[in-house]
Amino acid sequence: MTARPAAAGAVLALALLTASWAAAQAPPAASTAPPIVDEVRAEREGRAVTTPAITSLIETSVGRPLLMREVRETIAHLVNLNLYDDVRVLSEPSGGGGVRLIYRLVPIHAVDRVEFRGMLGLPEGDLRRAVDAGFGEIPRAAQAESVAALLRTLYREHGYPMATVSGEVVETHEPDRATLVMNVQSGPRPPVVDVQLTRRGWSTSVRRCGPGCPTTRPPWIASSSGGPTGCAAAATTRLVPATACCSRPMARC
Repeated sequence: MTARPAAAGAVLALALLTASWAAAQAPPAASTAPPIVDEVRAEREGRAVTTPAITSLIETSVGRPLLMREVRETIAHLVNLNLYDDVRVLSEPSGGGGVRLIYRLVPIHAVDRVEFRGMLGLPEGDLRRAVDAGFGEIPRAAQAESVAALLRTLYREHGYPMATVSGEVVETHEPDRATLVMNVQSGPRPPVVDVQLTRRGWSTSVRRCGPGCPTTRPPWIASSSGGPTGCAAAATTRLVPATACCSRPMARC
């Protein structure tokens, strides 16, 4: 959670603001006593927070001097709720000789679903199963780029060398949730009509021709991600795009 470092920075900024306020308000010979808190409020995404379960955790009180200890304790209470990504504290002159404190709460937007948008090329069910297998049913927001990398590999293995995949987190409010959106442009799927295998000193050419030929590697051909399997256990594979046609059907080892 990023709230603690940011909160510490907010306390430091508040201390500097308080010192500046005291220097500006007090005569040169006067003591730098803490300013009086004239107003305290909490906000979440620009809206006032009045829930007693939240406001009761605020230690700073109206009519009392501003104490950094109370500000730090308030931040700790709010962070420990595990409801907020960040807690920021702002201080500004109240206009009545004191200060106004604003606790700005940045809620956690947990990812609760994954969407696939764009030109998919592959069935959405295949994409979802790949993400589930790699990251669980719902990946975290921080894993967006890792999910995109996994899908790019999947597209290459299914014959889409030009595929682009990027991830973004789209937040929603009331309730505070987020959707992990994977933007996909599969690009063209060039036909592969010549597959050449080399295994234990011998070689063979497996050919199939015509537009729309499947470019997905058959299960008996080495996989770039999982390694050689089946009868191609010691084989190396080269997929050769070609325009010429032939009549020999695909053969197996």
